[in-house]
Amino acid sequence: MSKRLFPLFAAVVWLAASAFATDTTAEFFAEFTKGAAAGDARSQFGLGVMYENGQGCETNYVEAIKWFRKAAEQGHARGQVALGSMYAHGRGVGKDETEALKWYLKAAVQGDATGQLAVGSIYSLGRGVATNQIEAIKWYRKAADQGDLTGVYNLGWTYSHGDAKDFAEAMKWFLKGAAQGEAICQHNVGAMYYEGQGVGKNPVEAYAWLALVGQGKYPPTDELRKTLEAEMSRVQIDAARTRSEALAKILLFSKH
Repeated sequence: MSKRLFPLFAAVVWLAASAFATDTTAEFFAEFTKGAAAGDARSQFGLGVMYENGQGCETNYVEAIKWFRKAAEQGHARGQVALGSMYAHGRGVGKDETEALKWYLKAAVQGDATGQLAVGSIYSLGRGVATNQIEAIKWYRKAADQGDLTGVYNLGWTYSHGDAKDFAEAMKWFLKGAAQGEAICQHNVGAMYYEGQGVGKNPVEAYAWLALVGQGKYPPTDELRKTLEAEMSRVQIDAARTRSEALAKILLFSKH
């Protein structure tokens, strides 16, 4: 696989809960503490986030795990993902990929896209389990089908590597992300047109997609664009720039 493609970035992130309309960190902490003690799962998750990040309190991973677990055991998907992440990274507890997968799966089967991405990443990278690209694709697709752009990108990357390699399918998913303005996907579409992977080799189309990324945003994009400029005729470059302008208008129109 060409090194021109950007590598997989396994994303295991979550958003802090924002259930209460308060103005300061201290007020958030007080509200979450009150709600968590009363058994509210959303508050328990929020309090765990604050202990993990040292917001309104000293950073305390043990307390964070305590509250993430309480939320997770009530079926709170974000709490399950957060608890899984603590196990995956060994924060406040011994690193345990098996336990991480257990909690990620609980969130994933509820339809939580972040949990689905985490499960897919574990199978893709073989962390605590045997590497299984088919299983990774299964979970990435579930996230992608919900419109998650990381899932869309990860599908493209997984199809362009390993046991499940299928360049045409990779191009399909990179195009989906590129059409939604995802710069890394736009780069990879351009790179695949340049290499002729999953599509016919087409320097004009390659340059057009790379031009959408923007100058200076990603050094590999700038490097590949310079390579193309050295290989293309002036007529081809002009055609590529015209095509890129048309693509930009199509993408802008599709957002409205």
